[in-house]
Amino acid sequence: MTRSIQYIIVSILFVLMLAGCAQRGDNHNPLGITGGSDGGYGKSRDLYRQSSSFQNNDNLYGVWSDNGETVTFNTNGTFEINSDKKISVGTYNIIKNTLTLNFEEGFSTTYEYSLTEDRLVLTDIE
Repeated sequence: MTRSIQYIIVSILFVLMLAGCAQRGDNHNPLGITGGSDGGYGKSRDLYRQSSSFQNNDNLYGVWSDNGETVTFNTNGTFEINSDKKISVGTYNIIKNTLTLNFEEGFSTTYEYSLTEDRLVLTDIE
């Protein structure tokens, strides 16, 4: 096999490997929750509290962010997600350790969540 053919094969395999590890951030995964803690790839995502007039470790109220996205949970049950690409809004419900986001666009997404001090971990529920 010539060196140029080997180079092409290695290049194609590299591109396929990168494509398989890519994060999604589409409407069925609005928070891009295929990236895990510390930028890894998993089914959970860490958000960190930025500010809140309701700062209390026992609730979600306030502004959370990670990797260029900001999520605001308001006390009236509404939320807003700001990313580089778009702004999404809707309402949220909490039952025990489950958080459901109901988007204005007509779909919803449910996550298990845990809250420790100023760290919020959202885990995809399949």
